[in-house]
Amino acid sequence: ASPEVLINHPDLVLVSGSSNLPLGREVADLLGAKLQEPVSRFSDGEPNIHIETNLRKREVYVMQSTSPPHVGDNHMELLALIDAAMRAHASEITAVLPYAGMMRQDRKVKARVPISAALAFNTIRDAGGTGVMTVDLHSLPSQGFFRGPADNLEARKLIIDALSAYGLQSPVVMSPDFGGFGRAAKFAEAMGLDDLAAAYKLRDINRANKTKILDMIGDVSGRDLFIPDDIGDTLGTLRGVAEEAKRRGADRIIAGV
Repeated sequence: ASPEVLINHPDLVLVSGSSNLPLGREVADLLGAKLQEPVSRFSDGEPNIHIETNLRKREVYVMQSTSPPHVGDNHMELLALIDAAMRAHASEITAVLPYAGMMRQDRKVKARVPISAALAFNTIRDAGGTGVMTVDLHSLPSQGFFRGPADNLEARKLIIDALSAYGLQSPVVMSPDFGGFGRAAKFAEAMGLDDLAAAYKLRDINRANKTKILDMIGDVSGRDLFIPDDIGDTLGTLRGVAEEAKRRGADRIIAGV
C-alpha cells in the first residue's frame, strides 16, 4: 500500500525491535505513524519487552532484522515481540525482516545438517506471526516454508538507479552463480539488456564461505560488467568472479549486493 493509504490508519501499529531502530524510525516517519520501541534490557542482556499501546484487534507490523552480529539474539527478540502482540489479541502480526537471517541452509545437501530457513519461519509462525515480509530473500522457494502470506520485496530499482551514475559502456549482467541466474535475468530485463553471463562455482559443503570459480558462460571481453547478488559475507565469491572476469578481458566491474 502507498504511504497515503496507511497514514493515520487507526488499526495499524508499527513496532520495532532493537536490531535497527534508525530504519524503523524512518519507516514510521514516511508513513506518518507513531513507532513503538518496546525493547529494553535486563542486566544480563535478556530483552525486556512492553508494548504500551492497545493492540486488540489491530494489525501489527514488527520490524526486526535477524542480522549479524547477534543473529540468534535478534531472532529470539523478534519471537518475543510477536508473542507479546499475540497475547495482546492483535488481529494480524506481520514480521518485517529487511535482513532475514538463517536463510542460507534452505535445503539438505548432506547428512546431519538442518534446514534452518524452515526452522526460522516455523518459529515465527509458532510464536503467533500471521505473515512475513522480506527483502531480497536468499532463496525465493524458502517462502514456502512459512505457512501464511509471505511477501518478498526487491531492491532492484534502487540499485539500477544507483548504477546510472557509472555510465556503463556496453554492459553485460553476470550472475555470480547458477542459482542467481533468475535474479540476473530480471536485472538485465529492467536495464533493457539482452546479454547475460554466469559464473560456475564449486562450494565446499564442509566449510562455510569457501568457493572456487570453475568457469564462466558469456562474453565479457571489453565490456563493463554488473554482478548482482543478494547477500555477501566475506565477498569471496564476488571477488573470485571479478578476478576471473578480469582475466577474460572485462573492463569495469561493479557489484550490487
